[in-house]
Amino acid sequence: MINIIETSLLVGLLYSLLTVGLAHSFRIINFPDLTLEGSVILGATLSALSLNSGIDPFLSLGIGFLGGCLAGLMTAFLHVYCNVSKILSGIVTSAILYSLNIRLLGNRSNLSINNVRTVFSILNPQGLDAISILILIILVGTVLTILFLLFRTRYGMFLRILGDNEMFLISLNQNPKSATLVGLGISNGIIGLAGALLVQYKGVCDINMSFGLLVTSLASLMLGEQIRTRRIEFYFFCCVGGSIVYNFIIALVFFGLDTINGNIILSSDVKIITGILFIGLSLLSRFRKTPSFQLFNSNW
Repeated sequence: MINIIETSLLVGLLYSLLTVGLAHSFRIINFPDLTLEGSVILGATLSALSLNSGIDPFLSLGIGFLGGCLAGLMTAFLHVYCNVSKILSGIVTSAILYSLNIRLLGNRSNLSINNVRTVFSILNPQGLDAISILILIILVGTVLTILFLLFRTRYGMFLRILGDNEMFLISLNQNPKSATLVGLGISNGIIGLAGALLVQYKGVCDINMSFGLLVTSLASLMLGEQIRTRRIEFYFFCCVGGSIVYNFIIALVFFGLDTINGNIILSSDVKIITGILFIGLSLLSRFRKTPSFQLFNSNW
């Protein structure tokens, strides 16, 4: 059980920024952005290429963030200036990025970075899971702190107003188009940073490692939202907690069924479990006797 908890913490923190980035677009700016599976790989690809070029690992994380920002800006551009629907703009961007990432990887589907320094090899040369968890807590905490400071600024309030009442934002003499560009840039920048972290931890960038991450992040988001909160600061902590709880549930199901009979469940069945969890959370929200308080007006 201790190993399950430790693994859940490690994997949950490693993927938590995906949930945070998704929550930023889905909840705060009220934009159902499906760019995640493209932006996470773009951030991972650029980070891997920069590491192999001898760039500092910490700076490489920033490059991954910028790569994700570019993906978000592309999605926002398609919607704002090309009149593509919100959902379709993210799908188109992800499709384009799939081919682009393969080109960036040198017409290959993966790229190894085993022979270069990473954040984890510098701060945790012995490869201890406990130290890796501590590193991730610091990195994720830093991102959340920056978000907290952002939403205490005037422009951070404009981003929240964009998702809740766009007409009110216009009445404040602010341009919702530019706010959408900035909002999606931030969301996918966080997701690109998550991709850079994944590459540095795993030691390889694979074009297919984003497969299914969108549904996984949505399930983590829904788990985190089971905790009712009226404060945006605590909301993002709930998103991180949802990612950890999701991975704990997955690990617990695999461990329990494997103990009973190893033939009951396969490693490929994780998507089935995620889907069942997703449906269960949807039904739980639907049939609750007391209506849930919505921190954001996600009308999509």
